[in-house]
Amino acid sequence: DNYFHNRENTPRDEKGEYDFEALEAMDIELLNDHLNRLLNGEEVEIPKFAFTKGERTWSMALSIRSTRPTANEEAIRPATSLSRTSE
Repeated sequence: DNYFHNRENTPRDEKGEYDFEALEAMDIELLNDHLNRLLNGEEVEIPKFAFTKGERTWSMALSIRSTRPTANEEAIRPATSLSRTSE
């Protein structure tokens, strides 16, 4: 949830309602950056999504540090390589 775009950048569905299920509702670029940096043992500052305001805040961000990846790097594909197929 913390990687949702701010509400004003959230896509809408055909009824004009916010489409939180759409891949575009997530900040995939930031998520990928954080995953890659964690895999490299770097520290990242994670946003906190405030649902009542519909925006991310950084003032209450959590810093975490990974000294050793918990997953095999080859098993993780960047989320930007995901493709949506239409039926």
